[in-house]
Amino acid sequence: MVEERKEWIIAVDDDPGLLDSFKRILTRRYRVSLFSTPAEALEAIRTEGCPDLVITDQRMPVMTGTQLLEEILTIHPESVGMIVTGFTERGDLIGAINNARVFAYVVKPWAAEDLLETVDRALRMSTARRARKNLNEDLVKIQHQLGVLNSQVTADKTTLAESFAEVRRQLVELSERSS
Repeated sequence: MVEERKEWIIAVDDDPGLLDSFKRILTRRYRVSLFSTPAEALEAIRTEGCPDLVITDQRMPVMTGTQLLEEILTIHPESVGMIVTGFTERGDLIGAINNARVFAYVVKPWAAEDLLETVDRALRMSTARRARKNLNEDLVKIQHQLGVLNSQVTADKTTLAESFAEVRRQLVELSERSS
């Protein structure tokens, strides 16, 4: 029996209580990795690949959630991020949207059902981005193959034209000898 793939969510928050909340709410449906620092999350992403969703607190020591998501975008441009925060500063919100392409900005306290609904929508976006990335990669491969085939056809046309020219030359020579 093939096991169904569970979407991988990374949650980053310096508050252990919120990490426990994420674990309690999300682990029934998803594979969840919890990190108390952005550095730990980045290391996991560098070694394990692109998660389906990154949920991060905005205000953390050393690095903000927006900065973390911006860094992740440099590693995996198709990544999807969500910020969960108790603060709604306009500059943070604008930076998150413009620079980190944040899917959602969720304000604490949140209801579990609302969080799950937002996570589900974010995961649909993640699936669409991954599909688009895969299609683009396939398109690049096909374009390369077409280029190779075009080169072969061009070479074959040149060889064929040279062969016709040689046959024509021999016919002319034969015709001149027969006259």
